[in-house]
Amino acid sequence: MDEQDTEVQVVSIHTKILGYRLEPSAGVAQAREVNDEIASMTRQWPQRFAGMATLPLQDVAASIAELDRAVDVLGLKGAELDTVVNGKNWDEPEFLPLFQAAESMGAVLFFHPQPQDNLAVDRAPKYMMPNSVGVIVEDTLITATLIFGGILEKFPDLKVCIAHGGGPACFGTGRLDRGWQVRSEARTNISRPPSTYQRQIY
Repeated sequence: MDEQDTEVQVVSIHTKILGYRLEPSAGVAQAREVNDEIASMTRQWPQRFAGMATLPLQDVAASIAELDRAVDVLGLKGAELDTVVNGKNWDEPEFLPLFQAAESMGAVLFFHPQPQDNLAVDRAPKYMMPNSVGVIVEDTLITATLIFGGILEKFPDLKVCIAHGGGPACFGTGRLDRGWQVRSEARTNISRPPSTYQRQIY
């Protein structure tokens, strides 16, 4: 870090071992073990490391409890999340309590897609496209899902960060706004143009 002039590193789990497909109790155990380990690094080097938790998202209630423990007990800054959870998008009603809890505790939610598990894996698996293309497509989809799904309208103080600068989402803002203007289904959950919500995302 010193050689690269990096003052602070935010530590999080590798997406390949997020563990969403484990049995709920095993998912909770893994998340707690990972979060304890990351927290130990931040305690040992508090000026150099900050930490992001992982959550057992196959159980939303358990995820809220673990996020609370991670932030309020372990001192982590929030949680790293995949862009989908076992095939479910983040605008499903079951995830709303997690967003509400994260907003209330000031936790950062950092969305990072999996290079080995995204839309391009089945359709365009050659040439490393799942990593070079699939990942940034997922970044765009989670950005659009949080906007059109009304998550950012319901929780205006929610702290959201999308990996890789949100992928191409910023370049598609005009198209998102146009869709909102001319298609009623794009206005189902939001009252303003999508571009106004993008300002809420890091």
